[in-house]
Amino acid sequence: MEGRRRVFLPGHDWNVYWRFRQMDDFTQYVDDFKDTKNDEGESKRSETFGDLCAFRVAGLSRLRIQSHLSTINGTPDSQPETVFGISAQMARHGNTLQRAVITDDKLYNLEWWRSRFGHIWKPAQFARMINILERTADLGARDVVNFVGLAWRDGQLAALEGNDCFFIEPQKQCLYYNMTFPRGTSLQARSVITAYQDTFKDNAAAIAMVWTLGAHLKTVLGFYPHFEMQADKGSGKSKLLESMQATFGFQVLSGQMLKTDHRRRASVSWTSNPVGWDEFSKLPKSILTDIDGLLQSTYRFEFTRVGSTLTPYLMCAPVLLAGEEVDIQSLQSKVCRSKLTVKKQGAIIPHTLPQFPMWQWLQFLASVDPMRIRDEHKNMVKFCQSRSRSGEGDATSNRMMENYAAIPATWRLLCEFADIDIAQGSFIEDLLAEMNAHLSETDGTRLPWVRIMEIALSELDARHYEHPYHWDTTIDDEGKDDTLLFIRPSHIMDHISTANHLRAKFDSLPVKTPRIFKSQLLASGVVAVHKGMMLDDVEKTIDRRRVGHMTAISLNKLEALGLSAAPEIKREVGY
Repeated sequence: MEGRRRVFLPGHDWNVYWRFRQMDDFTQYVDDFKDTKNDEGESKRSETFGDLCAFRVAGLSRLRIQSHLSTINGTPDSQPETVFGISAQMARHGNTLQRAVITDDKLYNLEWWRSRFGHIWKPAQFARMINILERTADLGARDVVNFVGLAWRDGQLAALEGNDCFFIEPQKQCLYYNMTFPRGTSLQARSVITAYQDTFKDNAAAIAMVWTLGAHLKTVLGFYPHFEMQADKGSGKSKLLESMQATFGFQVLSGQMLKTDHRRRASVSWTSNPVGWDEFSKLPKSILTDIDGLLQSTYRFEFTRVGSTLTPYLMCAPVLLAGEEVDIQSLQSKVCRSKLTVKKQGAIIPHTLPQFPMWQWLQFLASVDPMRIRDEHKNMVKFCQSRSRSGEGDATSNRMMENYAAIPATWRLLCEFADIDIAQGSFIEDLLAEMNAHLSETDGTRLPWVRIMEIALSELDARHYEHPYHWDTTIDDEGKDDTLLFIRPSHIMDHISTANHLRAKFDSLPVKTPRIFKSQLLASGVVAVHKGMMLDDVEKTIDRRRVGHMTAISLNKLEALGLSAAPEIKREVGY
C-alpha cells in the first residue's frame, strides 16, 4: 500500500510521502518494506513501522498578518508580515486541534516543535515531512488581523475575537489572546444598563459601564481616555469591579501584576477591550513613574518591538484605574472619572444578572458608518463645550471635554443598540455634572508649569534651593498688597534636573526646558505687572550680587490657583 494521495506533489516528494502514516494523534514512518509474491503471483508489500513523532500535523498554512497601521486606521496595508500557522493533534488534548504560529527561521527548528507539540523520535525524517508539507502552505493561505475587539480589516470595521488572531507568542503579546466575547440579546443589554444605573446614584457606576463599552470606538476616533475610579473606603468599589468583570468580560489586574514592565505592556497590547488596574494608589512611586509613560502612550497608540526576537506589541487598550487615591496629575487631559461614595450606594448588582452581549455590540458598531461615529463625537464635543462651566478654557480643558464627549456619543449608540430612551436615568445630565466638577477641581493644576512651581515652592520652604531668589512686598495695579517672588525660571529647572531627590519628579515632567517653562509662566497670568509692564526681566541685588533676568511672580495670583508659599520674614534684632 503506497498511501492515499491528498495533495499533488512532484515526483521526488511523492516517492517519499507515502512512508509517512498519520494516525489519530501521532505519526509513524515506514522504516522498512519488502515486496513479495504469493502463490497466485500477486504482489504483496510487508512494511515495518516506527514512531516518527508524538503528534499529528494536521495542516501548515501561510498567513499574511496585516500591519498595525492598517489595523488601527484602515489605510491600505503596505507592510504585511508573512508567518505560518501550524495545526496539530496531540493525545493530551483529545480531538481538539492545537495551533501555533511560526516564522520562516524557526520552521526547521526541532526544539520549537518539541516545546510546542511533543517529542520527535526521528529528526531527519521529521524534517523531510516538513519539507513536503511546505507544498501545502497555499491550501489554507489567508489574510489575518491580530487584534481583539473592533479593528479595521481590509479597510472595513470588523469585530474580532481571540480565535481570529495568530500571535507568535500569544500569552506574552495579548491579555485577551483566547477571548470569546459574551453573547446575548438586546433584552439582556437593557437589564444590564438598568442594573448599573440602580447600583449607584447619579449614574456613578453607569458612567464606568458606558466608558467600558465605548472603549471599542478607539480605532474609529483615534484616541480614547483612560478612566479614573476613585472610591471611599467601604463604598463598594471591589464589588463593582467584580461585577464589571463578569458582565463585560474584561480583566482587572492586581498591583502585584503591574510591577514588571512586561506585564504592564502585555496587558494593554493588541486589543481595544479595556483592562482594569486595581489598588493603583498602593504601587511604589518608582513604578508609578513608569506607568505614567505607558498611560500617556496608550491614550492613542504606540507600536514597539521588544527582545532579541523583536516581538511586536501594539499598546492601545484603555485602562480603568481604581483605588482610594488615584494620583495621576500629569494625565488630567487623558482621563475621565467617576467617584464612588457610600452616600451614592444603591441596589447591589445581583449574581443572576446576565452578561452584556458584547459580541452583538461589537457587530453593531462594525455595521455603523465610521463617519457617523465621528460626527456623533463632534456633536457631543460642541454639546459639552456649551454646557461647560470653564468657558473657552485652555487647551487641556478642551481636550478633557473631548474625552468626556466620547462617553455620551457611546451612550447614544448604546441606546440605539438596546432600544432605550436617551433620557433614561438622566445619564447625560449626571455625566455633565461629573465633567464640570472635574474641570473646576483641576482648574489650577492642568498645565505643567503648575507642577514645576509646586516643586520649586516646596524646595524654597525646605531651604534646599541654592540659587539666588528674593521676596519683596508691593502694591499691585489694583491697590492691593502683594508679595512678589523674584526668581529665574532657568534656575528652577536647573535645580529640579540636578537634585538627586527630585530625579523621579523631573523624569515624569512633560516640560524639561527653561524656555517652555518660562513661556507657560508668562501666558498663565501669574507674573506681576507694574504700570502695565510685565516684570519678566528684572535685575535685583541679592547678597551683594547683581542678579539679572529674574521674573517676578505674584503670590496673590498663585494662591488663586491653589499654590501657596511661605515668604521669608526679616526680623529686626532688639536689645
